[in-house]
Amino acid sequence: MAAVAAVNPHTIVVLENGGAQVMPWLGSVGAVLEAWFPGQRGADAIANLLFGVVTPSGKLPMTFPASVAALPNPVIAGSPNASTPFLVDYSAGFLVGYKWYDSQNLTPLFPLGFGLSYTTFSITNRNLVNNLASSNPNFQVTFDLSNTGALGGAEVGQVYLGLPARPASRPSGWWDGRRCIWSLARCSTSRCRSTRTTHPIP
Repeated sequence: MAAVAAVNPHTIVVLENGGAQVMPWLGSVGAVLEAWFPGQRGADAIANLLFGVVTPSGKLPMTFPASVAALPNPVIAGSPNASTPFLVDYSAGFLVGYKWYDSQNLTPLFPLGFGLSYTTFSITNRNLVNNLASSNPNFQVTFDLSNTGALGGAEVGQVYLGLPARPASRPSGWWDGRRCIWSLARCSTSRCRSTRTTHPIP
């Protein structure tokens, strides 16, 4: 990628892959489109996104590391042959995915839930509602999601639930992954339109 970008810095990279990637060449290319495994009509879908027929609205379902060194296990265990057993280290415990980066204060290349669009959105009028007295007790996070751009599009409102810092009396472990994604809501809006979204937290 670096060699291609050196010739044409307007290069757009389309990834068809099944997992997170490191991109040391990211700053040298014009854009990156994550297509995953798009299937039989993938070429049509990718073309529609690249040429602006459709506004991209997908969000990453995983964290992309800034480098291999940031992974819980930078070196993957293996065996010299098919018959020799080997140990696999799962020392990260509960700190899987984005929880690992959060607990280690590591800045990823792209965080869980990241995704750009050809339009822009804003979140306003955020509010936390105490709904514990109802027959279905919960808290509710509400906010207005507005399309502030010139094109129609879709955005995913994301609510994360966090714990306070781990007390000294508590052993390390699951508490260290103290932020978790709790609620998602996808909203499609035309340009200059707003919608009110509610995320219940039991």
